[in-house]
Amino acid sequence: MSNEFNMRICGEQDADDGYQIVTKMGCKLIFGEIPGDDLAAFCAAKGRKNWLLDAHLAKRIGATIVCGPADGLKQLNEANLPLSDERQAEVSRAQSNAKIPAAVVEWIRHGRRGLSSEALCKHFFGEPIDAEKHHPSDPADLNRCLMFLDAAFGTRTPVQFDSVRSMGPYWDAYVDHWDELVSLFENETKGAKDWQKAPETYNLMMKIQDGVRQQEKVRDRNNPQQRG
Repeated sequence: MSNEFNMRICGEQDADDGYQIVTKMGCKLIFGEIPGDDLAAFCAAKGRKNWLLDAHLAKRIGATIVCGPADGLKQLNEANLPLSDERQAEVSRAQSNAKIPAAVVEWIRHGRRGLSSEALCKHFFGEPIDAEKHHPSDPADLNRCLMFLDAAFGTRTPVQFDSVRSMGPYWDAYVDHWDELVSLFENETKGAKDWQKAPETYNLMMKIQDGVRQQEKVRDRNNPQQRG
């Protein structure tokens, strides 16, 4: 019996509602656009109170939502699930570019990617081509950037990192504090069970970002004609 089926509100059963739910390793993978009422019913179902969402895995495989218990999500991430068409296209372009190392190709394929780590990858290697110049906003973003740098350069402070300044004032400010930020994050999260909270790292990141915002306010006051 196939583990693929559709869902109607108040239950999971066969229906032609334009979306599909797949059950794998105790988790649910939703493909297609799911109406709000159906989503509310799905989330309220018994036994799902402590489930987690995995937006990174969902993006990798082209799902709308991937959710489930922590151990099931871990198994899913380790499984060789088919990539989305978009992700496969990124991998194919990277594989055809001799300047992109194999480790970076693998990061593009299966890495824990976020907007800021994708910005770094595009800056250094040109992929993903639709990435923008987002900066890390919190320790979770920072960690994904560090994992990318580890994969791409084998170090979290590569000699090329100063070039990141060109991505805008926030990245410029982060480069000024990068060694301090990396050291603080590593010390604070060493052996921690819930490293994403990393309050000292978060506070430093907020201080850096606030400094940039204050500089922008001063600039706008001194150059009102440049606003907008």
